[in-house]
Amino acid sequence: MVVLLVATPEEARAARPLLAGAEEVSLPGNLRALRGGTAAGDTLVAAVGVGKVAAASATAVLCHLFTPRLLLVCGVAGALDETLEVGDLVISTELVPADTGLIHSGGFKTTGPGICGPRSTVFQPSFTSPPRLVEKARLASASARLKHHAGRTITCDQAVLDPELRLHLGRLFRALAVDMEGAAAAQVASAWRVPFLSVRAVSDAVSFDGAGLEELLPRAGEKRWSMWGRRFLLSLRGAEVLARARLLRKGSEAALRNLESFLREFLKEPL
Repeated sequence: MVVLLVATPEEARAARPLLAGAEEVSLPGNLRALRGGTAAGDTLVAAVGVGKVAAASATAVLCHLFTPRLLLVCGVAGALDETLEVGDLVISTELVPADTGLIHSGGFKTTGPGICGPRSTVFQPSFTSPPRLVEKARLASASARLKHHAGRTITCDQAVLDPELRLHLGRLFRALAVDMEGAAAAQVASAWRVPFLSVRAVSDAVSFDGAGLEELLPRAGEKRWSMWGRRFLLSLRGAEVLARARLLRKGSEAALRNLESFLREFLKEPL
């Protein structure tokens, strides 16, 4: 089986048209999943939620139930390099858990997670994708005539929407993009010896400033009327926030169209 791991239902919809005979599947942990056929074989698309905990726990469930031939983490990401444009694909050669490390008087130093060995704990600063999968993704992107880049992606439990911080992180990690799930899924897949790859489409360029967008997010336990009330008040006094939200949505829609085109090529033959 090939498993596509995405964060949101919107990202899952980019893959649905490719699944022959798609059916909803009930999985532990309240996971949302679709299962169907592609030329690559039996394919499952799981929307697991946003963030590293969601990605890691879901990956463990999926590896336990199916032992996939490939775990493909896909969806949208933010650019960390000024050469990347909205809609570009980022094929991750290496996934870095950028917010895992040590804080001391010298500042924050990344170490990666501690991996338990037979006698000691070792720290793994990054997870490398199999070169054959990276090359296959390159060929699929080229076949779909999509602008693509191969390189390092960082994973944080924060959506990084500040232009100056993005440029800093891009230089610090020599990374192309930032996501919120990739490295966590890769850590679990590595433990299960499941081949993994991350391919993301850029939804927002380095210059995008997301100040205020948190005001638009629905909150757990919040009544619908309360949410719409907040948004109405924001429309009266925060026109610039709504303009940013529309720009981000437009970028996400363009990114997901390109992601669907990529997946159509990537999954058109057996893996």
